[in-house]
Amino acid sequence: MPVDLQIELLGRVARYERGFARRSAEPVRVLVVVRSSSAESLRVAAQLTAAMARAHTLGGRTLVVTRHDYRNEGALGAVLARGGVDVLYVAAGLGDAVPAIVHAVGTRNVITVSAVGSDVDHGMVLGFELAASRPQIAVNITHARTQQLDFSAQLLRLARVVR
Repeated sequence: MPVDLQIELLGRVARYERGFARRSAEPVRVLVVVRSSSAESLRVAAQLTAAMARAHTLGGRTLVVTRHDYRNEGALGAVLARGGVDVLYVAAGLGDAVPAIVHAVGTRNVITVSAVGSDVDHGMVLGFELAASRPQIAVNITHARTQQLDFSAQLLRLARVVR
């Protein structure tokens, strides 16, 4: 799915998470996770960062984007432990690391998003995919609850829900 469309959809979907909506006066801090040894990951991360820079906002909130070069679960966990991350966006090329990324996030109130829809089946909370050439949102409701996220039923009716 085109990255610009993913960012547009994320902005819409984020408003359906009640905690995100309550923090509307604060900037949304997005951490883009990339694997520097993967050309695909670098390309998608650059596209994500550029799309977010063009958007300037996400879900009606000012957008602050930083990048993290994924090396291991511990290093990512340390970044997350410092706080200040609202959305963790995993670029393509990290599919094998998704379980470790999910473990690093743990129970933190962070919306985890993947540029690859099938990563939702492995623990990411949100993903975007094409179904019959139409964009579809995928939500892992089990991990959303673990990460203290509360999506409205309106969103869940529209999404492919993974339990």
